[in-house]
Amino acid sequence: MSNSVRLLASILVICVVASLVTTAHAQPDNRAKAKAAFARAVEAEERKDWRTAVDEYLTAYELAPHHDVLFNVASVYERLGELRQAATFYGRYLKEASDPPDRAKVERTIENLRSKPSTVTIESAPAGAMIVVDGERKGRAPIELKLPGGQHQIVAEHAGTTSTRMINVEYAEPAAITLAVGGSGTLVVSSNEAGASVRIDGAPVGVTPYTGPVPPGRHIVIVEKPGFTTVERVVDVPPDGTAQITAGMVRPLGYIEPTTPAKNIGILLGGDAGAAIVDGAPIGFDLTFGWRSTGRRADIYTGLAFGSGGVGYAAGLRLYIMTGRVRPYLGAGASLVTGATNARAVGGILVADLGSGRTAWDIHLEAGAANAADGDDSRVSAPFVLAGVIWHLRAPTADPATALPR
Repeated sequence: MSNSVRLLASILVICVVASLVTTAHAQPDNRAKAKAAFARAVEAEERKDWRTAVDEYLTAYELAPHHDVLFNVASVYERLGELRQAATFYGRYLKEASDPPDRAKVERTIENLRSKPSTVTIESAPAGAMIVVDGERKGRAPIELKLPGGQHQIVAEHAGTTSTRMINVEYAEPAAITLAVGGSGTLVVSSNEAGASVRIDGAPVGVTPYTGPVPPGRHIVIVEKPGFTTVERVVDVPPDGTAQITAGMVRPLGYIEPTTPAKNIGILLGGDAGAAIVDGAPIGFDLTFGWRSTGRRADIYTGLAFGSGGVGYAAGLRLYIMTGRVRPYLGAGASLVTGATNARAVGGILVADLGSGRTAWDIHLEAGAANAADGDDSRVSAPFVLAGVIWHLRAPTADPATALPR
């Protein structure tokens, strides 16, 4: 079907549709406007005012959609040289027409538009590289070639090195590429947070601020630091030239500044209450001063013991099996007070580091066997239980800026 015949057919379609709805109240105005817009489009085509023709056809289609109008839009885009748009509207025509008699012809038209030759400008860095297209030498860059639509392999050869790029050209659309061959480029990476690690194409190369040599061409640069969002950039490095990027690193949403746990500096103050379970053995109390090892494996303490017989001497040792919040331990101790004397071997459990800030406290409970004085002041072996509280100092919390996890 010729374009003029199609135009006439489209006019008749719109006229028939408009005449069928003249008795309706919602449609006649739109149909009349569509018919007028279509007529203006035909007039614009006759005077080769292609842009106006497209606009008027699209107006007519919006007012009264019909697939033949899409065909007209496609044919005008083809005259304008906008082949991708033409193919798009030809495709819409085939989709909206129920069974168009020219389907095969229109499909061939779409494929012909896609495969029309494109002008491709090829440059190399440095200039003068031999350009090979699909295995055929074409000349030295910079060079301008007409390549048929489709995929092509472009190779630049210079001083024994090559660079390859695959390109896809369609609808006679121009393209331009630059291939970097030979030489060595320089990459400069900076960030608002110094000391961020830098990876180039997956390989770690240093920390910011970073300056180093890289092969020319395209590279993926990743800048990262614990506690900050990762920055990823694609950068093109020219041969014998410099490329520079700056990574703006920010805290992730909801980020909470980490801190290092405060360390115990060893000073302990404690209070205990316990007794040997034997007739006549009174409860004794200890008020102690001690030291906790750096590795939190042992406590050594000494101090005052209180009992019915007065004030005496207390001493002891706790050896921790574990060093977490809950710490089982083995220990030995003695309270030397008239009427409340005992020497004991015990096992116990301590719950550590309760509280916050510079000070904290622990609670502990122990049980074991004691050699104690009974009511007649004679020595007996007896079970022993003791409960106590330990207060201790902790070192200042580390500076958060230096406390980020590694």
